[in-house]
Amino acid sequence: MKAKIISTVLAGMFFVGTVGSAFAVNPRIYKKTEKSDVDNTVATEVYRGEDDANLVPLAKYVVKYSDEGKAVEKTIYKWNVKEGWTAQLKYVYHYDLSGKMDALEYAEWDVDKKQWKDNPYLTMYLYTGEGDLLTINE
Repeated sequence: MKAKIISTVLAGMFFVGTVGSAFAVNPRIYKKTEKSDVDNTVATEVYRGEDDANLVPLAKYVVKYSDEGKAVEKTIYKWNVKEGWTAQLKYVYHYDLSGKMDALEYAEWDVDKKQWKDNPYLTMYLYTGEGDLLTINE
C-alpha cells in the first residue's frame, strides 16, 4: 500500500513537472538599433522578454563616431523604473595621427552629483616603430 502511494505521488510529480516545463516561458534577449546620421551615433537598446509585447528594458549603448567612422565615445545606460535610462559608464577614445588608438578614458556616473565623476581612468596604448601594439599602461 505504501509503495502504491509513493509511486502515485512520484508519478504525479513527474507529470506536473513535465507539463509545467512544456509551458514554461524562456525569456529571450531582444535588441533595437537606431542610427543617426545627424550626430553620427548608433544607439542599441537591449530588452529581455517572453515575446515582442512584454519586453523589459535592460541596457542602452550609444556610440558616437567621427566623420572618419572611428568610435570616439561610448556611453552605457541602465534602465531604472523610476528614472528611465540612467547613465552608468562612458568611454572616450583618443587616436594618434596615424589613426591608431593611443588612449582610452573611462568614467563612471556619479549618482549623487548627477554628472560624470571628475577623475576618469586613463589607459595608454604604446606602439613599436613598426606600428605594432607594444604595451597597454593603465
